Amino acid sequence: MATRIDISARVDGRVARRPVDRGQNVTAGQILVTIDNPELLTKLKEAQAAQAVALADFKRIEVGTRAEVIAQRKAAVASTEASERLAQQTYDRTSS
Repeated sequence: MATRIDISARVDGRVARRPVDRGQNVTAGQILVTIDNPELLTKLKEAQAAQAVALADFKRIEVGTRAEVIAQRKAAVASTEASERLAQQTYDRTSS
């Protein structure tokens, strides 16, 4: 018994790869389309770079800085890490 299913993407981007042909039988979990979104990849790289800068800044000031400033920098690092995780999750979701 054949079932016809229409699909659509939840994200913007270009079709990078379509490993199945129209009318071809597929299995559950099989990749049907790979979407390329360079803007999303750029955001991920920016978040990773911001994290590296925040960590370097944190290491520099950790040596001889007041506890209040250290706590503030730790909060900045945590915020940047959260942004990077979100960007990575979004990238992973859209690239698979």
